[in-house]
Amino acid sequence: MGRARPSSGAPAAAEGAGPRRHDAAFPPARRARRTRRRPGRTRTLKTLLLFAPTPNPAPSYFGPSYGVALLGAILKRAGQEVVARDYDRSSIAAMEEDLPKVIAEHQPDLIGISCLSVNRGSSIAAARRIKAVAPNTPIIVGGPFPSLYPEVMFRRAPVDMVCIGDGDETLLEVTLAIANGGDLKDVAGLMIREGDGSLHRTAQRPRFTDMDSLPYPDMTLFDVSGLLASHVLPEVRDGMARLKVGAREPIVTDAMLMVMTSRGCAWSCSFCPLSKWEGKTLFHSPGYVVDMIESYLRDFGHRTFVFGDNTLSYPKKRIIALCDAIIERGLDIEWICMTRADMIDETVLAKMAAAGCKEISYGIESLDASVQKAMGKKLSVHRAPPAFALTHAAGISSCMMMMVGNEGETRETMRTTVGVARDVQPDRVLIWTTKVYPGTRLWDHAVEQGVIPPGYLDDDDSQALDYTGENDAAELRRLERMLQPRTTYVPMPDPAADGGREALEEGVLMGIWRGGAVVLGGAHDPLEREDLPEFIAWSRAHGLRALWLHTDAQQMAQKLMRWRVQEVADLVLAGLIVPLFAPSEREHDRRVGVSGALRGTRKGILAWTRNNKSPVRAWCYLDRDNVGLAAAWVEWLHGHGVREVSFIFGADPAGWHAVPAAELPSVREAGAAVLQAWRAASALDIAVDAVGLPECVLTRGEESLEVHELGRPFDELVSPGGTPEGRSAARRADKTLPPACAGCRVAAGCEGVWTDYLALRGDHELVPIPTEPRRDADPAWQIGTLAR
Repeated sequence: MGRARPSSGAPAAAEGAGPRRHDAAFPPARRARRTRRRPGRTRTLKTLLLFAPTPNPAPSYFGPSYGVALLGAILKRAGQEVVARDYDRSSIAAMEEDLPKVIAEHQPDLIGISCLSVNRGSSIAAARRIKAVAPNTPIIVGGPFPSLYPEVMFRRAPVDMVCIGDGDETLLEVTLAIANGGDLKDVAGLMIREGDGSLHRTAQRPRFTDMDSLPYPDMTLFDVSGLLASHVLPEVRDGMARLKVGAREPIVTDAMLMVMTSRGCAWSCSFCPLSKWEGKTLFHSPGYVVDMIESYLRDFGHRTFVFGDNTLSYPKKRIIALCDAIIERGLDIEWICMTRADMIDETVLAKMAAAGCKEISYGIESLDASVQKAMGKKLSVHRAPPAFALTHAAGISSCMMMMVGNEGETRETMRTTVGVARDVQPDRVLIWTTKVYPGTRLWDHAVEQGVIPPGYLDDDDSQALDYTGENDAAELRRLERMLQPRTTYVPMPDPAADGGREALEEGVLMGIWRGGAVVLGGAHDPLEREDLPEFIAWSRAHGLRALWLHTDAQQMAQKLMRWRVQEVADLVLAGLIVPLFAPSEREHDRRVGVSGALRGTRKGILAWTRNNKSPVRAWCYLDRDNVGLAAAWVEWLHGHGVREVSFIFGADPAGWHAVPAAELPSVREAGAAVLQAWRAASALDIAVDAVGLPECVLTRGEESLEVHELGRPFDELVSPGGTPEGRSAARRADKTLPPACAGCRVAAGCEGVWTDYLALRGDHELVPIPTEPRRDADPAWQIGTLAR
């Protein structure tokens, strides 16, 4: 192997100390051939292994790089010296500052970089920094991305070797070849940079299959105890310990150790990096896994683990055997995992619960059968709701993982997903936009569709691209709004009531566990609490990331209150939700029963929007008297700096206030008024949605206003007893889907119309949206909606 050329602008060899045992006159492979050692004599080699920073690392810490720890264990078992660094949660600048110090202190003979697609930019930066300070130290890079695109790594980074495929045997053979003066071209599974800059690929290495022959990943290469302790959040753990829903308790995933029990996957989801995995899934035996866990318990005393397998419960007999082994050893551990909804049953879940499982994350992605087929996941949609019910019955918490913008995704498939999801109510929900990762089947499709721009792999920005092969960026944003993260509504207790603070804390903690944003409000205004600023700071310390205050905003006009709230507003406060009942003072004040109420609210809104970046969202309640003023309302709100408006027909999203059915305008009139207001708002850059109105009355031709409930299947209200209750189920209990709606194109995601309203007015105003436009229809009404 020829000597790797330093990156452009690299200092001369004299400016950076080279490796202690390498003669700068000879590249490692050639020098190795000139200094062959007698058989049986192996020089001890020192290898530095590192993992470069990942952009936007997850908030949960699951231990040091598993791959680096495993490779380090393999080398150490062979008698090699190993130094390891995990820069995953560092910045590139911090890594570049630290690397020269590490190299100067340890003088490694070989440096290995573990590289994924998401950190390829920082891996390239690491290689450049290494060559700048140690130009004669050979660099080998391995991992999923360089295995797929070795030429890109050689083109972008001053690396000497790329490990292609499994590195379990390859890296060890590389170190032995260097130590013994062997020829690196004899090592299978490599691509090597020759002295003239050309690339040479060695023989293909067969897949490594002897899983139990591997040593346990050597976590002692890192300060694991210190790293785990630094990520533990004591206040969050203490807070979550107060909660329970049925037999389920939350587990805080702030600091856990990763354990892998398999390689590969039996499925072929197009978006997954394992979508092109060939051959059988490879497994460790239950005994191997339990021995590894026991060794970590002994070495570090840490008892919370995360199984990193995509489908831990496949096959079922394996997870049962693993759980039996954990139980028989008496291991006092708690753990979380991922699996599929069709890979569990009551027996499996009972075993998992007995073995310490606290939460299962189910990769659902979509609840539409056609999308499941298009992306190759092939999950039977009808299996999902029972899986969550069985999980909860076993006393295990659940997390639903969803993706928006999959292959085959349309507004119709999203409506189907929402229609099924609203009956599930998982404990936590994670929603992502479908991303395109190099090496996946989706990547191949995206390349054919022109989604991947030229030179993308040569860009230092490693952020994955949204999949826009079937929906452009604007439509993708619309689809995202059709499935939004959970909002938890927490009623404010009476500030004067005993135990009010405790109830408030537990309500917010429930929202933190259940995920998403929390809204405080209801019968009592949160601004009435003297301890509000301190409570906001308390909420942030316990893990809350987005808090809305449902308030009439009148006290926000008081400078003292505004300043006190602003002290902590930027930390966690997402904004204000202000209820409004009319754009005129007379009508608004009559509704709330307080003279001068709207004047005070107006001053409070202005005080907030002029002094804060977080927005004000208006909840505008429609009735027979104000429905004709909806467009004027938008003008009023624009003048006060409001940028988000929900027009409410009946009950609001939290169920805190509802206009009686007898005082509501007709559905037809309300739909027309809101559409008119929406057009006015669009010109003013104000976002508008509708609450309580069916989608059919909000569609005219190609126009279709967003329905709030359609994108909110997971929202919850914390009951006075502290139990979260699904808002969709509560609304549907008060609504009816008339028989005439059965053939409507948007019926799958529709909650129906308020039953009290239908009892007074009937359903003659509703006209289903046909699946196909009627030939005899007026073009302005082809896709919708109201009876004319």
